[in-house]
Amino acid sequence: MKASLAVMMLLLTGTVAQAADLYRVEVMMFAYLDEQSAQKEHWQETLETEEEQIIPDAEVEDLPEDDGYAGESLPVDDMTEETPEPELPYQPLEDLEFADAATRFAYRNDIAIIWHQAWVEEIQDADNAILHDVDTVLEGELKVQVSGSIRLHRSRYIHITPDLSVQQYVLGFPLDETDIPEETSETEITEPAAPQDHPFAAFRMEPELIQETEVTELELAPEEPVWMPLRAAHIDRSRRMRSDEVHYLDHPLLGMVVKVTPYEAPPEEETSEDSAAPEADLN
Repeated sequence: MKASLAVMMLLLTGTVAQAADLYRVEVMMFAYLDEQSAQKEHWQETLETEEEQIIPDAEVEDLPEDDGYAGESLPVDDMTEETPEPELPYQPLEDLEFADAATRFAYRNDIAIIWHQAWVEEIQDADNAILHDVDTVLEGELKVQVSGSIRLHRSRYIHITPDLSVQQYVLGFPLDETDIPEETSETEITEPAAPQDHPFAAFRMEPELIQETEVTELELAPEEPVWMPLRAAHIDRSRRMRSDEVHYLDHPLLGMVVKVTPYEAPPEEETSEDSAAPEADLN
């Protein structure tokens, strides 16, 4: 009897472990735009990027020999053929539960919604977690760019792991050293000296004044402002969550509100033939 119960428990446990439940996920990200709060901490201007890997010549394989198609145009049919778009591993949703909160945030100057989406997915284990790409830009007094991904996985609890890069820009005038004119020697701008008894000798400008006037005009030339890096941060942390609860992930540059709810697919609507059948029986 005990052996049969143990076998039954193992079967039930295995069934639960293999089952992938559907969940409705909603994520709303908002950028913090309060300059005074951001200045309280020290930030990098930009995030470090990985250097391009240089492959030694000895590891580069030889290119394949010419197959006869070099320089020839491809057939028209091959060029116009469209490849089907791959199916998404999740189902996007249009209805947003946080829509009212997003509307209220629109009246604030220190917060702005930058990414807001909802979807249905089968949350997998950590090794098979689905990546959701994030690439969005918000422009105002500051320009905020968020790129990276978020993923959810399930073990004993549901976990969400954002892997996001946040970059803030500010409008400014960059200093370009190439725009600063080199010092010109006196011999390059000095004209041949005129005799002292020349009638216009008193009206000639000294070479030093000519040089100073030219530099001032170049320095005061108008320029268009450009977006310059202000501060940046990388967000890579995991948060344990419970379903049916609103969770808040906070960072000085980016906030995130997340809610995960068990999802049941709505029943399929009855076809016209099925709905007309009872009426026929009544007649």
